[in-house]
Amino acid sequence: YAHHYRDGYTGMAECGMVRIEGGEFDMGTDFMGDGLGTGLGVAGYKNLEERYRSNGIHGANVMDAEAPSVRTAVGGFWIDRCEVTNQQFQDFVDATGYQTDAELFEWSFVMEPFVHPDLMNTDPPPASVEAAPWWRAIEGASWQHPEGPATNLSAQARWHGRHTDGVPRQAKGDRMNHPVSHMSWRDSYNFCRYRGKRLLHENEWEFAARGGHEHRIFPWGDELYPQGKHMQNIWQGDLRGFTNTAEDGHRHTAPTASYPPNEYGVYDLTGNIWEWVMEDYTRGEQQKIHDRPDTKGSDSTSARVIQKTKRGGSHMCHAATCNRYRNAGRTGIESDSSAANLGFRCGKDL
Repeated sequence: YAHHYRDGYTGMAECGMVRIEGGEFDMGTDFMGDGLGTGLGVAGYKNLEERYRSNGIHGANVMDAEAPSVRTAVGGFWIDRCEVTNQQFQDFVDATGYQTDAELFEWSFVMEPFVHPDLMNTDPPPASVEAAPWWRAIEGASWQHPEGPATNLSAQARWHGRHTDGVPRQAKGDRMNHPVSHMSWRDSYNFCRYRGKRLLHENEWEFAARGGHEHRIFPWGDELYPQGKHMQNIWQGDLRGFTNTAEDGHRHTAPTASYPPNEYGVYDLTGNIWEWVMEDYTRGEQQKIHDRPDTKGSDSTSARVIQKTKRGGSHMCHAATCNRYRNAGRTGIESDSSAANLGFRCGKDL
């Protein structure tokens, strides 16, 4: 069960922290997508397979080591009900003068249909990622300038992809109550520490996401759209073709607490923005070490960094490219990486 308390922040009325008492649960999933369910029996596996496939999910991401499930014990903890917002991070920067990794490196990743054509029509164009060519390395992009130097938090992201009738290219309002983005693991760790908190451990995050229920696919249940309702902010349309119909109401990030909380009273655990957790990202093999190239393109490299784990998926997740908007979904990335869909929330010991 869970208890709620205010943590002193005077932001959104819905936010604060939830006390979760902990317990045991099956962490991960047993749906492998290839008939190799573990410990379920034929009937149990068929049921699990039907539940996943009915939501357009054709298997766990085996390379992410989210399967098979593992019985896991979790101690009690506090968790932020909402993802950390731009306003909260602004307050932190105003008080400390903190500079994020994206600001120090002088660039961050932005999804191409949100990049102004003037920035794309350069010679050479902004670098992309071979495995995910929709990402562009944009100089000057950071939490304060989410799509590049000419953008800021006083206006929402502008869409430069394919037009959809009835969907405006730019939503109204500012982004101060949206989750902060372009966060590295270090940025997230330092904010939580400043607030007298910490990043969540991965087992805490998943225990909270499941809301006291075993084997749920999503924080609210097993249906992606229960009774036709959108319960999270993910991509609708063709991601590779830069078509987003915004049927859930948002093309980019949504304000925190835009969708109903789960049964622990926690918002947006899946979709909207990826959330860093404390642990290194391992998949059963030796931890990988990476070098991050210098932003100016020289042969020098920054300090060696390890991969850290992120959970929950984001507004960019689509069944065809990233189906990790699930309780069991996970992946990892270099700890100094930042992107337009990387944020966090904090936890706290009891």
